[in-house]
Amino acid sequence: MGEQQHHSVEQVVQKLRAADQMLAQGAPVRTVARKLGITEQTYQQWRTQGAASSTRQQPNPGKEMTKNISQSSTASPSQKFPVRREESWEMFGLFVNAMLADVAVTRAGPPSDVPLTISPKLVRALLYLAQHGGRAMTVGELAEGVGVSLGWASRVADELVSIGLLERIRDEHDRRVVQLQLTPRATVISARLWSDREEAIVAALSEVFPEERQVIARFLRTLTAELELHASKSNPVRS
Repeated sequence: MGEQQHHSVEQVVQKLRAADQMLAQGAPVRTVARKLGITEQTYQQWRTQGAASSTRQQPNPGKEMTKNISQSSTASPSQKFPVRREESWEMFGLFVNAMLADVAVTRAGPPSDVPLTISPKLVRALLYLAQHGGRAMTVGELAEGVGVSLGWASRVADELVSIGLLERIRDEHDRRVVQLQLTPRATVISARLWSDREEAIVAALSEVFPEERQVIARFLRTLTAELELHASKSNPVRS
């Protein structure tokens, strides 16, 4: 398999750059790893080694980082640091509180200039589609990205189509594939729905040093990957 092969420094750097682009578009870590042809463990190992080297005070940190990645691109274990249980509880509490706060924003109802027909479940789908620049995607991609069942995503798509915020289009390369595309009106509404969240996120990030933001992003990506890994072990995919 691809993840068992040795990767050159150049290949690792290229894959990590591609991963950053996909993650910035909201793709789950498991999807990113699959598209790169590696395991989630290998991806996290590359990230950990790269981050560890970049925090050291070296004359040429970029060169040192690629050196470490090259040395660890095989199956050697990544470095781990001890974590107290109190720390894990605190981090989990903060993570849950952030999610609940976002839910509270959604339940508070849409802004006055957004139609009342936009329910919380539609907000969730619209924001995900808008996060990807409004590009067309299949119902399956929407379901995977939002983390819901295919049936849930299909029903939401039907509802968005019925109120004129989504349209179904045929893939130009395969007419059998139907994709979902935001309408211009939906793009405007999505931007309005995102504005409150963006304001809160920008306010929080403005109090953090730029280099520390990368640490926060890396932590959230790793946490997501670990939770997804445990979920896949507990609930294997059924045929």
